[in-house]
Amino acid sequence: MKYLEWCGLFEIGVQVIDNQHKMLFRIANDFVDAVAGRQADNKVAFQTLNALTRYAQDHFGAEEDAARQVGFPEEDLKKLSESHEQLVQEIFDLHARVSETNQFNINEVEQFLADWLIMHVLIEDRKIKQFVGKEDPSST
Repeated sequence: MKYLEWCGLFEIGVQVIDNQHKMLFRIANDFVDAVAGRQADNKVAFQTLNALTRYAQDHFGAEEDAARQVGFPEEDLKKLSESHEQLVQEIFDLHARVSETNQFNINEVEQFLADWLIMHVLIEDRKIKQFVGKEDPSST
């Protein structure tokens, strides 16, 4: 069973971003599997966390570009960027904690992923959706 299940509720209407969100869900599920001990050792969990970190950083830049392209207000874009910076810091903090102990806390991992992927996408990223498909008022 997947820990995080993608559904249409998470879609923001920008295909490249929706596809990236789906990939983040897949990597996050792989990470939960590795941490939950379904994989051989912590090496797999660390590799998956590193993959999640790299993919998230690339995704955040693409998401901010997409938001800009659909006319997302500059003030909201700044808040989105700040939330992305905070999430990256939280990922680094998680990585630092598990590097010190060489142990992953499954509850901490699940809570972090739920807060990030579910809440951030549903609350922050879906704000972009209301601007998708609108004409740019500066072009008329």
